[in-house]
Amino acid sequence: MKIAKVLLSEQALPSPSMGSWTQRMAYFFESSHNIFDFVISTSSALKSNSKVEFKYANTLNSRFQRKFFPKQKFKHFIKELDVIVASHDKVIVCVMDNVKLKNEVSNFIDKNELHNKIRVVFYNCGYSYFLTQNQHQEFSKNLDEIIFLTSQAYQFNKEQYLSFIPEVTVLHNPIDKTQFYQISKTEKQNLLQKHSLENKKIYLWLSHDRPKKGLSIVLNAWDEWAVDKKDVHLLVIGTNYTKETNNITFLGKIPSNAVHEYYKLAHVYLFPTLWQEGFGLSLAQAICTGCYCITSDNGGVVEFIQEQNGATITKPNIVSEWIFALEKSYQEINNGWENTSAGNQIITIEEWAKQFASIFVKWEQRMKL
Repeated sequence: MKIAKVLLSEQALPSPSMGSWTQRMAYFFESSHNIFDFVISTSSALKSNSKVEFKYANTLNSRFQRKFFPKQKFKHFIKELDVIVASHDKVIVCVMDNVKLKNEVSNFIDKNELHNKIRVVFYNCGYSYFLTQNQHQEFSKNLDEIIFLTSQAYQFNKEQYLSFIPEVTVLHNPIDKTQFYQISKTEKQNLLQKHSLENKKIYLWLSHDRPKKGLSIVLNAWDEWAVDKKDVHLLVIGTNYTKETNNITFLGKIPSNAVHEYYKLAHVYLFPTLWQEGFGLSLAQAICTGCYCITSDNGGVVEFIQEQNGATITKPNIVSEWIFALEKSYQEINNGWENTSAGNQIITIEEWAKQFASIFVKWEQRMKL
């Protein structure tokens, strides 16, 4: 029996961007765990050293096409999928984080009566799509399994909708622990000297420059809390925003392959997310490097942050809560705080690849029965 495993992504793969899931997939395709035969995505200038056959398809994005052919955006993706389906006995399709693309796959299955030939797995790389009941019903059609990043996300979505039918696997995001790991006190002192920050307690905010990432809350709290402290310094990475101050440095955007040094440099990591966070990858990276972490209780982050990792704020929109947490972290660091099990609860990228592959091996075995 010929069974094809196909991954569909509107995002170009391999991707020139440094998004978390696109980096994971680039690793997966070239790893010994890869099980995909085909990838259908928008075109990419990058090449993968992988056995996967990449098929590139354009999306229909013009205003005219969107207005008069709203369900035809991914017609070229479906055309490529149709060719694969025609030459195989069974097909397992993984749709990456795109509800509309998944729905077009479902329409293709219905139109061609392929319910017994195709199995669909959906990788949810966020927390929830907050669909209406009718939208969720459409999304659930011909959907065999959803991969969630956390049990928190699964429970939220299960309770959000009147019915929740597909099988579920919870698979946490991994961390590349060859880059993100705890360094010795001597190594940290050397880093502090390298950046002319010796004798400082370093606080770090690192994220994309979006209001929901909570930088304004942190800056307001910092201005009040740090005004009389000479031995603290805040590093801000990922924003073009600047502010004249003696104890804050705005470093702009740093290449993703260089950010690990700033995690290792920092004593305290600030994660003031103001939305339902899918996982919180940067928080997991900070935990693995041994930072004292102050995080909002939003979305899936509470699933992997532990008491010994720092502090969790249940009312993250209240500045005084952050002021209290900043002072607590300052006292803890001055008293010799150290995370002796930094990141033990976070899986490695190798462990993730093995677990991810097992999902499709499971469906392949079922289809052979």
